[in-house]
Amino acid sequence: MLARLIVAVLILKISHVTAYRPVFIYHGILTGADSMNHLVHPGTVVYNFQRFGGWSSLENAWHQVLEAQTNLKAVCDLNLDEGINMIGYSQGGLLGRAVLQTYPDHCVKTFISLSSPQAGQFGGKSSLGSSI
Repeated sequence: MLARLIVAVLILKISHVTAYRPVFIYHGILTGADSMNHLVHPGTVVYNFQRFGGWSSLENAWHQVLEAQTNLKAVCDLNLDEGINMIGYSQGGLLGRAVLQTYPDHCVKTFISLSSPQAGQFGGKSSLGSSI
């Protein structure tokens, strides 16, 4: 009986490790959700943020944050136990960070910001030496 219990626990642990956490993706400025389709991994549930594509990405940033919070809350309601990963590209990284900082009860376990100017840019004229 104990051996069966140990085998069952091991199987559950292995299946938990091999399963991918769902991913919520924010696209960049002047693009749309379609531009992020290449990030989709087979077997992973992906929530690709459909709003504010193209010229709409130039709308008021706080308005976008509030709307994105609504979408994230809906996704979190579906994934309360396991949580999700979030990827934001360019402006989507800024939007994702703002959503996470203004919505403390989120379910995001890992946030990845790709090519987003979080807290500015490192370095400056002095770090580039004589190349300028």
